Amino acid sequence: MKALCFRSLQSVSEIAMSIDRSIPSTTKLINELAAEGLAESVGLGPSTGGRPALRYSLNLQKLPLILSIAIDQYYCSAALLNFDHSYFSDIRTIRNPLNENDAYVNLLSLIREVLALVDNRKVFAIGVSSPGFVHVEQGINMSYDEANPFHHIKRNLEAEFGVQTILENDSATIAIAEKYFGSYQISKDVMVVNLNWGVGLGMIINGKLFRGHSGFAGEFSHIPLSDRNTLCSCGKRGCLEAEASLLSAINYATDAIKRGENSALQECMETRGYITGESLIDASKRKDSLALSAIDHIAYGLGKGLATLIHLINPEHIILSGRGALLDEIITKPIESSLQKYTIERLRMQTQFSVSEVENPQILGGACLAIEHADYAFL
Repeated sequence: MKALCFRSLQSVSEIAMSIDRSIPSTTKLINELAAEGLAESVGLGPSTGGRPALRYSLNLQKLPLILSIAIDQYYCSAALLNFDHSYFSDIRTIRNPLNENDAYVNLLSLIREVLALVDNRKVFAIGVSSPGFVHVEQGINMSYDEANPFHHIKRNLEAEFGVQTILENDSATIAIAEKYFGSYQISKDVMVVNLNWGVGLGMIINGKLFRGHSGFAGEFSHIPLSDRNTLCSCGKRGCLEAEASLLSAINYATDAIKRGENSALQECMETRGYITGESLIDASKRKDSLALSAIDHIAYGLGKGLATLIHLINPEHIILSGRGALLDEIITKPIESSLQKYTIERLRMQTQFSVSEVENPQILGGACLAIEHADYAFL
């Protein structure tokens, strides 16, 4: 079933190869799924010289739905997806700063709103992705103290909605989406940089998500690479995140406007009281001078950080994802200039740097979590 979830329209031999079973054994399994109405043949595949093989897919109408929840520092999004990762509902998003007292209550309200769309289907599992020190096996977010409902978010959501829940770090989730649906699926060593309010990293090494000894590998944002010694949210000084995140770019632009610099961002700041990530990206695309300077400001630090990854890991690909990927060449060009300055050329030339083409990777990755790790006894 997992094999068909991640790639529909497969022949028995293709499924057998992906699950490492014999063709007779795979045929038996497919026939069992078909007898239960969970899989069906959908015509013949293209001929390769012999008799075309039957291709199979899941019968989505007979299967439950998956709820994917994507959390970041300021927004929460949720959507229902089918087992083939197609969307059953649209993506609902709310502004929900995690440092506010009602953040968890707001999240529950969002989930109830989306679950109201289920109709006569049931929900198989919930995939939740969140920033912070997520301990996957324990299902806790160690960035919060135990009194905070986000600490035991997996346990709390299961108790609230009665649906098995899988919790993962947001950047690891985005890397999982890239692994299954990105342009470089066949690559074994890929670093996926999640440029958002912070700077996260998902590491695919030898084709698998790399977690490290205690599960917290990839804390790219807290490498002490900043020359400015700015205080980071973690309490330390000099972290990459403090100088190379979208929040850092927003702070840079905010300070410049307060000093009297003109910018299209002034309108957003006057209307809302702060500059949004969307307004910064939009102003950058419209060639606003201050917005472009703010992006250049963080791109320099990002290039320095990526140079460190190239020297340590020697990855085949580095992929820029997250909200910052919407900037495309506006940010990749200054990053590449920084890379040229800080990276040994023979190593840099062996690593391809590109922008992700996966849309809504955190939501998509959340569905991947559910399919990959949920208990199928509940199906």
